Amino acid sequence: YAFWPVTIDGFDNWLLFILWIYVCGSLVSLAVTNMRFMLLPDKMLKPLLYSVVFYVLTSAAPAAQANSGSAGESILSSILGGLLLGGVPYLLFQISSGKWIGGGDVKLGAIVGLLLGWKISIVELIAYILYTVFVFFIISIAQYSNSSKINRIPTGFIWAIIAIGSFIFGNYFI
Repeated sequence: YAFWPVTIDGFDNWLLFILWIYVCGSLVSLAVTNMRFMLLPDKMLKPLLYSVVFYVLTSAAPAAQANSGSAGESILSSILGGLLLGGVPYLLFQISSGKWIGGGDVKLGAIVGLLLGWKISIVELIAYILYTVFVFFIISIAQYSNSSKINRIPTGFIWAIIAIGSFIFGNYFI
């Protein structure tokens, strides 16, 4: 509540805040599931997608957009964010034939991009790339030492964690 970027003074802003709490809970649930089972199930991704689309449409409503541009710009920004954060993982998925990144990561990336819009999606993508470089470094070290058998590290949870941080603090980096 303390970091919520909009004053909660009307029904539309309360609705956005409640939707955001639901989205955060869903992202945390996906992060835990991904860490534990190395999966991002469609049964969890679909409700998140629907709530994010509802969030985007609600936030694009004229009453909610009074201070931040037109509804069309907001929706276009979300679509571009979805293409950006869904496209990069999709490219990695295709190059590696699913060995580097899974299909759930591609879907979650697109959903997070829809939520964040294109500008904050760039912040998310930079953080994700830095994390990926770090993971490859850790896996490389682990493979050269016989003491560890790390060969896969889940990446879906990082989409979720960075998404929450990017939504709250992303405008400070733009």
